[in-house]
Amino acid sequence: MNDVAVKKRKFHSTLAGLAGALLMIFAGVILLYANATGLATGTACTDTDGGDDIFTQGTTTQTTGGQGTVRTDSCNGKNHVTEFYCDGNVRRYKVLVCEFGCTEGACRKEAPPTTFTCTDTDAEDATKQGKATVMKQQYATPVKVEDRTDLCKDDKTLIEFSCASPTASFITNVTQPCAASEKCRRGACIGSVPDLRAASVQLLPGKNFANVTICNDGTPNAATTALVVYYEGADMTPPHIIDAFFVHAGDDAIIGLRGDSCRSLPAFLPRARPSLISAALIVDPLQKVTEIDEDNNYVAGTISLPSS
Repeated sequence: MNDVAVKKRKFHSTLAGLAGALLMIFAGVILLYANATGLATGTACTDTDGGDDIFTQGTTTQTTGGQGTVRTDSCNGKNHVTEFYCDGNVRRYKVLVCEFGCTEGACRKEAPPTTFTCTDTDAEDATKQGKATVMKQQYATPVKVEDRTDLCKDDKTLIEFSCASPTASFITNVTQPCAASEKCRRGACIGSVPDLRAASVQLLPGKNFANVTICNDGTPNAATTALVVYYEGADMTPPHIIDAFFVHAGDDAIIGLRGDSCRSLPAFLPRARPSLISAALIVDPLQKVTEIDEDNNYVAGTISLPSS
């Protein structure tokens, strides 16, 4: 065999080896691509909202080797969304800020409408002290805009706060005179029936009794009873009651009150003397007196005593 033939054979052998090496490299690249894209392992990812869309709640399904897991976009607090999406055949996620807040797993595209609610607890009843309140709601939690409580301008004039409508965004007020037989007291025109009130219960320094103040804010005179209930500590629940006494005016448990007046009277202290007690004053405990307002017949306080 001459030199030319030998050289040709070596050339063809080298060429064949190079082709084989290139084929192996190409096959490796194909395999890497298949692994990266999921073709080789059966990996797939789908997203119902079409991708990285923060304004639509979507659900991604990641399938690997025939096994699937599902993740749905969700709100992360009030102003962030956790957005799942597919990066090729791989599921990924990111937490993004929602300019107008997040609801039901998606960012709002614009701010929701603002609504107002106005309420008046006495429905413009001049004989009761009421409170008007305006609440604003744009997102989930309502926010108080303002509230105003009825008050007396003087003995004969009431300032009544109210709502122009149930959806009013502000509180209106009207100054109105009470009737000739009425007086304005604590934000209400009080007329021809008594209005008993538990004003205070307190311990007088150096005295072995408590002092209670009872008022009649109505016009007519009234006669009533008053009860002081003592509790151990600050927990004013029935299991902690240690004593109770009716308040006496002299020897009589019936207390007379003129219209538009108050009386301060002594009350026995409990026989047991823990260092800290709470006391509740209840006027007309049996509800024998017809009144304008039954909700002001109770007052409580905490007083410290030297241990007996």
